[in-house]
Amino acid sequence: MYYVICKIIICIFAYISKNNHFTIKKYLFTIALSLLTYCVSAQGHFGFQGGVNFNGTWNNKGVYPEGKNGFHLGMFVDVELKNNFYLKPSLLYTQRGVDVSHAHLGYIFSSQVIYSSEGVKFHYLQVPVEVNYRFPIGPISVDAIAGGFLSYGLNAKGKDANYFEPQDGEDAMFKRFDAGFRYGFGIHLFKHIGISAYCDKSLVKVFNDKEHNEYFNHSSYQIAVSYAF
Repeated sequence: MYYVICKIIICIFAYISKNNHFTIKKYLFTIALSLLTYCVSAQGHFGFQGGVNFNGTWNNKGVYPEGKNGFHLGMFVDVELKNNFYLKPSLLYTQRGVDVSHAHLGYIFSSQVIYSSEGVKFHYLQVPVEVNYRFPIGPISVDAIAGGFLSYGLNAKGKDANYFEPQDGEDAMFKRFDAGFRYGFGIHLFKHIGISAYCDKSLVKVFNDKEHNEYFNHSSYQIAVSYAF
């Protein structure tokens, strides 16, 4: 099982390397994948998790485009450190989304025509890394969650285009790379079943119109259910 997981991680890195030039962002993503591989080889508790994403945005204009909700699904490794601290890297497919159909968003997207009732759905490969403090309480335990994440955009699906790619000779509307921080809490039942709630806040301006000084970042509140072997 651990060998198969490591091979999957290596194939993912090979795909990213093949389709993009090396940048510092890719090196950071490589480090995160390497950490996940190391934790797998360290024989931590491997598991799967999935849940719902209640997505939103924040920006510099005080106008918040409505988010389009989604889900996430993937695997994680929970490695015990010392004094009730745990390291938990994950490899997830996750969705973000923004509704760009409302009139009050016209100034934000004035340079690109992407209006549709569907908005834009972002599909990411995400590597969150958490350092959790666990409070044992009888047969259950409570986690205080803190960490960060790196995300690689697979697709930014609009009505009829992938907006991670250049359109009609223009630069791509949205940045493919995303990164930010995470905080929240979780509950473990009988050491195997986990329920967690946390927030991801992006520090990257995924949309950045420098000409008009307008941008927005992703934010996402998530509820996840996990099972560790």
